[in-house]
Amino acid sequence: MNKKTIKFWEKEAEKLEWKKKWTRSFSGTMTKPHWFLGGKINASYLCLDKNDPEKLALIYENELGKTIELTYGELLSQVNYWAAKLTKLNVKKGDVVILYLPLIPEAVAIMLACARIGAIHAVIFAGLGYESIAERIQETGAKLVITTEYTLRRGKQIPLESVVEKAVKTLNNKVKVVSIKRNEKIPKAKNIPPVFVESNHPLFVLYTSGTTKKPKGVVHSTGGYLTQVYSTFERTFAEAAKLGTYWCTADIGWITGHSYLVYGPLMHGSTVLIYEGAPDYPDAGQLWRLIEKHKVSAFYTAPTLIRMVKSLGEKFIKKYDLSSLKILGSVGEVLNEPTRKWYSRVIGHNKCPIIDTWWQTETGGFMIASDKKSNGRKKPMEGISAKISKDGELVIVDPWPGKFIRIWGTTLKAGSIYQTGDAAKIDKNGFVYILGRTDDTISSAGHRISPIELESIVLENDRVMEAAAVGQKDEIKGEKIVLFVVMKKGAKKEGLAEEISLGLRQKFGAIGTPAAVNFVTELPKTRSGKIIRRALKK
Repeated sequence: MNKKTIKFWEKEAEKLEWKKKWTRSFSGTMTKPHWFLGGKINASYLCLDKNDPEKLALIYENELGKTIELTYGELLSQVNYWAAKLTKLNVKKGDVVILYLPLIPEAVAIMLACARIGAIHAVIFAGLGYESIAERIQETGAKLVITTEYTLRRGKQIPLESVVEKAVKTLNNKVKVVSIKRNEKIPKAKNIPPVFVESNHPLFVLYTSGTTKKPKGVVHSTGGYLTQVYSTFERTFAEAAKLGTYWCTADIGWITGHSYLVYGPLMHGSTVLIYEGAPDYPDAGQLWRLIEKHKVSAFYTAPTLIRMVKSLGEKFIKKYDLSSLKILGSVGEVLNEPTRKWYSRVIGHNKCPIIDTWWQTETGGFMIASDKKSNGRKKPMEGISAKISKDGELVIVDPWPGKFIRIWGTTLKAGSIYQTGDAAKIDKNGFVYILGRTDDTISSAGHRISPIELESIVLENDRVMEAAAVGQKDEIKGEKIVLFVVMKKGAKKEGLAEEISLGLRQKFGAIGTPAAVNFVTELPKTRSGKIIRRALKK
């Protein structure tokens, strides 16, 4: 383990308030990391008790226009209320509590209530089916499932409680289900003293989306995870967030929602916007209406969403004043150059730097990111040691505090490096270019071709909204390139396939010429917006 790396993370950890300081900074291996051993800390305390009780903490709005605002003092009171409820339900330190809730204030409060009493929260995206819920209940041995009657989506009430009930009926083990009332007026609660846990005590378990394999329960620690999330938020969005409202469009069912919607910004005392509903409902101006209304200064979203709103036309954007924006962010799919330029010009008016981030559920927080001056080009953040393997895979060679500590119910094989599963390249200036999943790389006529490089060229075409490139077995070349293209609304198909092929030959070279161009209405994606290329291969 690099001593310089340890010293950097020690310095970052000291920015947090520990009930008891650690006795040893790091012990273990990449597979079994232990950070800040012996240190006592509580996530709820850092997010709430430490902040000004009069400052606005959460702004909730749904697609029907209903708004709820909570100060840090009011949010703390709600967290105390739910912590007391959990205690009455016999939830203790180390017990798993599953949350199947929409993005409402109660969801954030209950996450923090679990952390306050030392329980482990496991949030399930409120959109997964009953089989996924049942599987997670069974595997984690959860003591309690908390849900509510419905969530809102495009003006409709999508049932949640009934889905949980169906899941529980399929199980032999008994698990208690509590359905909370949405927007119920919660009485002021007395303070529940936070349970300060050892640094390596699990804060939460979160299941990955399972783009390549069966979803696995990734377990994150408390002290190490909070250190990385606090540090990386401070180095990216914290300064701009102080100037207004911070908005990360992710759901709490995903790691982005955990790290950069809840824990990161709240530890920094930010005012956080949460939105329940579709981004283009009741019309395509919804995102921009919310930014104007709530004076959003820092906006963190996914390229998938950016491409979607881009396809709807700029007329829906120009109606709103976006001058409050000071910084833009990107997470998820690779932010290709055409999309980055549009994002900068139309949303940021060429005045807002774009922080493009690469990280994973397993990493806990940002690993590789652009800064305010790099025009979207990314480098490993300080404290992160990244290299490219002989096979072209991005690997992390030194442990870092936000790394998951284990997979629930699984013993990991010993290893000295973390294999990301992403193909990448690093240029002479140290900038990292993510090329897609290693199993998505196309091997054609002796060349390893990144699908993302091809897709970026295709997306420069004014008629194209989305594109995906995959390899298909070929007896001569090994693999031939096949494209799947989603056209913009109203675009004409005539001559487009030829135009795309010509563009690839001219800009990438003859080896980038596709064997086929398929026009489809949509691309298969995970719930977090990543294209499932293996489905296209099939």
